Amino acid sequence: MGRFLYKATTRTGEIHSGEMEGSSADDVRGKLKAGGMIPFEVVDASEATRRGLRNLDIRSIFHRGRKVKISDVLVFTEKFAVLLKSGLPLDRSLSLLVELSEKEGIRVVAESLLKDVNAGKSLADSMEQHSEFFPRLYISMVRAGEAAGVIDRIMEQLLSYLRQKEELRGYIISSLIYPALLLLVGLGTIVVLMTYVIPKFKEIFDSMNQQLPAPTRILMGISDFVMNYKWLILIAIVAIVYGYRHWVSTPEGRSKKDRILLKLPLIKRLVTEGETGRLAATAGILLTSAVPLIQTLKIVQELLSNTVFREAMVPVVSGAKKGDGVAGPMMNTGVFPPLAVHLVRVGEETGNLGPMFVKVGDIYQESIRKSVKSFLALFEPALILVMGVIVGVIVASMLLAIFSMNDAPF
Repeated sequence: MGRFLYKATTRTGEIHSGEMEGSSADDVRGKLKAGGMIPFEVVDASEATRRGLRNLDIRSIFHRGRKVKISDVLVFTEKFAVLLKSGLPLDRSLSLLVELSEKEGIRVVAESLLKDVNAGKSLADSMEQHSEFFPRLYISMVRAGEAAGVIDRIMEQLLSYLRQKEELRGYIISSLIYPALLLLVGLGTIVVLMTYVIPKFKEIFDSMNQQLPAPTRILMGISDFVMNYKWLILIAIVAIVYGYRHWVSTPEGRSKKDRILLKLPLIKRLVTEGETGRLAATAGILLTSAVPLIQTLKIVQELLSNTVFREAMVPVVSGAKKGDGVAGPMMNTGVFPPLAVHLVRVGEETGNLGPMFVKVGDIYQESIRKSVKSFLALFEPALILVMGVIVGVIVASMLLAIFSMNDAPF
């Protein structure tokens, strides 16, 4: 038996917290529910201190007004969904959310929503005032839930969607950590060799007046250039990065960049699967939430990040308005994968377009995991090979010079 810290509320809205013994967190949750309480948070007492340290955000002390993280929306949705599912009214749920929120950003948003709802505004209209916190998809689903009187079910669907999205994002980030470290260590090694090791050897070679091999002379020249123009090189790098960011911020530059990405074999697959998965998952959750098809397609179009796919949605929306369906116009664009188009067609024919979009989203979410894994399986060895060749060439050039010293007159 272990000890667990918990936070829970009663049906009347009273908040309780304390410690309880149990074999697991689920066991403690069951005991709390049996006692007529709604558990919000149950954590092992031994983990509480470490968890508090992990959640501590030093930057929030200096940046109180900064936009909240995506994970904050997930935390907000988790607590809000539990409150609504327990049968509490909307205003009381928001009031408890204000009291239960530890992060200032979430608490401020919840207070604003509570104020607007008490003033007679709808929840969706209140959320529109915080577009930096709630994406359009979120607001549209809440509006549909309010109209149908199923806001609790909508919040559960949103919670499931956000969890899947955060899980995929975390998987991609964790998968890229090792290649990033490899690249950082490799570049650091090259910089140290070019700016510290080679200049030391150059002083020794210059004092001997020995004719050096061509590879060594080339390497010395590169090292001299780096040392003599290092500030100019840094300024050039900063200028290139700034220029690229400015270029992709323009419609023409972003469109050109997106089209170039779709011409690169491995990158094309990642982009295509990512955009198709985003389209399908978003459309599925909107359609199953009773959002009209045309409105769903317009929302999806705005959420797509690649310009090519966003432009491809124009004839899809137009075709749906004319009654041509969705699958046919998607096929005519030549952008979307045949499998996705085929499944959407089946969904239209069977009258289950929303659930079929959800299924397509699940398929491509799993597919992008496999694609990232395949990409890294090729990228990591290639990166090691390139860095090894560069370092090997540097070392070999220096060894050639050292071996040539045997012929030097003493």
